[in-house]
Amino acid sequence: MAALVLSVLCLTGTAFATASDSPATRAEAAAALWEAAGCPVVVNYAMAFGDVPQDAFYTEAVRWCAAEGYMQGYDGKTFGPADPITRQQLAAVLYRYVQRQGGGFVGMWMFPLRYTDVAQVREWAYEPLCWMTMKGVLAGNSDGALCPNGTVARGELAGLVSAALATAE
Repeated sequence: MAALVLSVLCLTGTAFATASDSPATRAEAAAALWEAAGCPVVVNYAMAFGDVPQDAFYTEAVRWCAAEGYMQGYDGKTFGPADPITRQQLAAVLYRYVQRQGGGFVGMWMFPLRYTDVAQVREWAYEPLCWMTMKGVLAGNSDGALCPNGTVARGELAGLVSAALATAE
């Protein structure tokens, strides 16, 4: 699985041809998940995102992520493909995918996040971050912070996608 995701991240002539420690973008995250899922084809879904060109390397990935409900735009018309993806955004995207595969929390659950910056976790990201940390996909740093608003480095993206998808198998 990691090799498959890495194949997306190693494309040349695209935005992926930058340093691995630079922040991954929302478009790159969509492309990595789409490729890991086998590049599914989407039929009859017209995107309303004015900032996603019809011929970009990530267009079909964004179309699929939006059609399946894994990723959303900011306001229905703006996706922000060049925006860095945060840790909590990626956790929510991957968790939605895992839920569709039959994984994730079921029924009543309680799993408190015990990180120094838990107040920064958005409500929509709490359950995904609980699941991702419980499964060992994401971890806090040595200072006890989860850094939910921190960006995901391009070099981390393939590993996080692979680790999350492995829990759904």
